[in-house]
Amino acid sequence: MFKKENLLGWVPEAVEEEDFAPIVKHVFSEHMGSDPSKGATLRWIPNHLKDGHGRIFPRPLLRLIQDSTRIEKRDRQAERPHLIHHTAIRGALDQVSEFRVEELVREEFPWLKRIQSWFNEHPFRVPVERRAVLRSLNIDWSHQKDLPPDTDPDRLLDYLVDLGIASVRSNRLVDVGDLYLKGLHLKRRGGVARPKRT
Repeated sequence: MFKKENLLGWVPEAVEEEDFAPIVKHVFSEHMGSDPSKGATLRWIPNHLKDGHGRIFPRPLLRLIQDSTRIEKRDRQAERPHLIHHTAIRGALDQVSEFRVEELVREEFPWLKRIQSWFNEHPFRVPVERRAVLRSLNIDWSHQKDLPPDTDPDRLLDYLVDLGIASVRSNRLVDVGDLYLKGLHLKRRGGVARPKRT
């Protein structure tokens, strides 16, 4: 169902997840590949944009659509009636992650830049045991102007979990969602290679 807005024109009036299905199917196609085994686009998008608390923020969602549109315009892979190919969405996800981390650095947590550059020099793959992350968070902050609330690795990790940047799985492994993964220069164990950017 749609409703007419004075400035935006006809916009979807959706309440439940399935209300968005016709729009997502038309714009992106139903699946993130040639068959259902690749995942439903309707669920793939929110699952890859949520933070450690399951929250989805408007800017990354809008940025994903913007960047995937730009990639599609450049590569032209979508076939009618669809507008954006699934490879464009996958390619845009890394850019959204970089945008999200830079946004946090710029607007709220400038000390996150130090963690970002440190992880670039000392990368690890998630999910991972807590002690491995603690080793990676053993950062020299003595020459830094901007500091996190606590520089102790154990408490700093807990703070990153509180912020939703990291999360702790039921098996106690530490994870970082795709919203922050590329932006923090981290990789996922067994992850599928992303399309190359030009």
